[in-house]
Amino acid sequence: MPPFTPADDGTRSRFAELLRHHMALGTRPLDKRGAGPWTVDAFAYAIGVSARTVQNYSSGSTLPKDSS
Repeated sequence: MPPFTPADDGTRSRFAELLRHHMALGTRPLDKRGAGPWTVDAFAYAIGVSARTVQNYSSGSTLPKDSS
């Protein structure tokens, strides 16, 4: 199933901005702090998607699928 891509009401750009921010900070669970910024490849591996998918998320092209 392809990633969820709603009409752009600003959600994609806000999500992309937050993702880029947290990847640059290296935001991780409390027990894994201090590892530095995320690379696209490492983040993609950690969440189980391709590097291209993470690039699409961080550019605002697509959003992750709703997991609920």
